[in-house]
Amino acid sequence: MGRHKGEDWTAQAGITITSLSNLQDDYIACLVETKALHNIPQSYRHAMSTNSDRWMIPMQTEMDTLKAKHTWDLVKPPLGANIMDSMWVYDIKWDGEGNRIKDKARLVGKGYTQQLGIDYNETWAGVTRLESVRMTATIAAKLDLKLWRIDFIGAYLNSLTKEDIYMKQPEGFVEPGFEDYVCKLVHTIYGTMQGAHDWYETLTNTYDKLGYTTSRADPCVRYKTENGDTPLRTHTRTTFLGHRRPMRRLRRGKMRWGRNGR
Repeated sequence: MGRHKGEDWTAQAGITITSLSNLQDDYIACLVETKALHNIPQSYRHAMSTNSDRWMIPMQTEMDTLKAKHTWDLVKPPLGANIMDSMWVYDIKWDGEGNRIKDKARLVGKGYTQQLGIDYNETWAGVTRLESVRMTATIAAKLDLKLWRIDFIGAYLNSLTKEDIYMKQPEGFVEPGFEDYVCKLVHTIYGTMQGAHDWYETLTNTYDKLGYTTSRADPCVRYKTENGDTPLRTHTRTTFLGHRRPMRRLRRGKMRWGRNGR
């Protein structure tokens, strides 16, 4: 968007310009929408004070997912246990053209309050290299494979915890009659120190059960030969698949893989 010097157009656009050059009479500005412009809450209290009806919808959706996956049990806090706090994180999902699709809310643990050796031990997790994604796409194009993309819903919630992790009940969703109880995590949640590590182990064990071989160049690349075909997969939170099977058989295999990954 271009305007002449002195024209009051930033107020109309709802954008704040931090600096402009004084060397020219005409200006070209790149306008970028900010989160503040869309009033994305920075905390639970902020959400409730700005538009509680709007943000309660994605929060309830998140809580339904957490309960469906049996993420925790309510228990009496053990004496001397480290009780981790949690917080709500809000965002807006957009489509490729910049249109708002839906509001999002996620409950995350304040993992920085966890204690090494007590609440967690391992934090390492494999991350797919960009070169591996390119290689997978290249091989798929060369062999005329169909590419699939699987986005796991609440990926970390599929992993069982190894340590005893206690967390305060989420703001706004404290169970009536159990106000003095805490959440003992059954599955890891986002924000915990070991969340990424546990999810990586869950994926690794699932691939092993399904007979995949790990690439020596990148442990996030898996492959196997099945009826003469060699499907390829790269993964972290999102999995990309390359396969030559008919569409109907691919859908069945995709569903089977999802069940084993839970």
